[in-house]
Amino acid sequence: MIVISTKRSAWRNLFLFLLCFAAVSCREPSVSEEFIPAPGPYTFTLDFSDTLGVYNVALFTRIDSHEKTMRALGELPITAVWVAPAQGDEPLRGFTESFYLPLEGARRSYFSRQVWHQYRTGVAPAVYGEWKLTLSLPDSLEVRGLRGLGIEVVKSKAD
Repeated sequence: MIVISTKRSAWRNLFLFLLCFAAVSCREPSVSEEFIPAPGPYTFTLDFSDTLGVYNVALFTRIDSHEKTMRALGELPITAVWVAPAQGDEPLRGFTESFYLPLEGARRSYFSRQVWHQYRTGVAPAVYGEWKLTLSLPDSLEVRGLRGLGIEVVKSKAD
């Protein structure tokens, strides 16, 4: 005669369920954000180390200013300097680009604008690892009420 203890198998099943749940919940997050208060420098470290991942990069800011000032500004000119991770004894590699961060369509309150802009989508870096991204505004540009710049990186699996 075979006797099966249901009490013991129920505890074992519960333990296995909790173990699987813990393993799934311990993976790294797929979204990271960082905000650097004004005045910069605005240097971010971006973790592009997952060789199976593609990344979407968004920029955000908050500007506390009157509507008249915002209309006069229109958009923020930004220079981005990307620096790739070091590869042994090779010199650092990277690139520089200039673009405009549009301020239209910002979420508004009476005195504040919150700007969120999708900067790059589907980024699959040629070199995996921790990249440095430095964002800067022209020295001649004074943006009254600029609270800083932030970045959001969303990782997904490549198709």
